Amino acid sequence: MFQVGSNELETKEPDDVMEEMEKLVHTTKQKLPGSTIILRQIIPKFYSDRRLATEYDQKRHVMNNLIIEYCREIDISNVEYDNMKFIDYTDGIHLNSYGVSSLVRCMKKVFNPKLGINETEIDKQKSV
Repeated sequence: MFQVGSNELETKEPDDVMEEMEKLVHTTKQKLPGSTIILRQIIPKFYSDRRLATEYDQKRHVMNNLIIEYCREIDISNVEYDNMKFIDYTDGIHLNSYGVSSLVRCMKKVFNPKLGINETEIDKQKSV
């Protein structure tokens, strides 16, 4: 699983970051053929500076759309983080315990089916 771009978007354009991600995926496929690659979309950041927040959020949306499109093109999965909210962060940038739980839930949606884990069965076992 690769998470690339969160910090890079502060200084680079989404197309440039995506190009780096594509190189990483290509190199991984060459060096580790047959491996399962999953890309994580960019999580939100809640900057206190309104201009910076707006600029980052616009780039994040563009980047996430590029990730979705790329994953469809090469038939790999991606993890979405549409459920992340301000209350998931300690300072608008770093996750608190609620944020980590939200992040993990999003990853489980993609990982569990690939690992053959049935969430319904786990829930049933917990209630017994």
